[in-house]
Amino acid sequence: MDLIKVDRKVESIFAQAVGLSQSGRMKSTIFCKDRFVYILNGDNTILIRFELDSSQQPFAYPISFKASDYDSDQFYLENDRIVFVQKGMELEKKKYCGTPSVTLEEVENIWGRMTKGFISLGKVTVQKDSLFFFDEAMSHIELGHKGNYFFVQRDIFSGTIIHMDKLKPKGFGLSGSDSGEDFEPVGIRTSDFISLFTFASKLEFIPSKNDAGYVLFNNGTKYLSGIIACCLFDDLGTINYLGGSDGRGKVKENGTSKQEVDRPIGLIKKRGCRK
Repeated sequence: MDLIKVDRKVESIFAQAVGLSQSGRMKSTIFCKDRFVYILNGDNTILIRFELDSSQQPFAYPISFKASDYDSDQFYLENDRIVFVQKGMELEKKKYCGTPSVTLEEVENIWGRMTKGFISLGKVTVQKDSLFFFDEAMSHIELGHKGNYFFVQRDIFSGTIIHMDKLKPKGFGLSGSDSGEDFEPVGIRTSDFISLFTFASKLEFIPSKNDAGYVLFNNGTKYLSGIIACCLFDDLGTINYLGGSDGRGKVKENGTSKQEVDRPIGLIKKRGCRK
């Protein structure tokens, strides 16, 4: 197929996903179609969607690849393999990679099913600078609202608790026109939460009124939006994941997970919601 060359804005998205993959913080797969770029993390707990603006060239055809395979801003599809192309003064390099087992259609179905009919409880805005207050060593972050938004982190072994209240109208970066109804805390893996800020300096988190098991987020525009699964704090230390429709998936005996994308919201044993 024809060679695709992406602009600097899309290249930046790809580079950020590659950086997260190389650091081990978030392995992911990238899906591109028309004016949309989707990023699905390896645990199926985060799905991010970027919508290109009218000044950007849409993708000539759908294409997908693992972030760890990305090698150049020029690539094309050949016999179900993606080929990354680099040209120097005297050499041309081509890197041939297999396409992911998860399909773009599956990812689009996840997005449609999980965003349609979502009933919001309000929103809370978090600035990237506020990450200073969160302890990465604690496995999860609880977001709740009782008269006001708050965050809690707990060390289940030592009993240490970190509690952060949303200041009004401004406070440690949590500024903006936040609003919401009271709800019991929902948990998000700390590693997932922090990884999102690779792509934005500010994010709005939107909990669900119908206890959907996941939270929506965006950067205040239609350019970046997404879905992040919530932890469930029970004796099994389980975590929700994002999926499709037919119930496929496996849980290893050691508590780590291996799952297919094509299954509904379910539970994966994640002891203490750790990595």
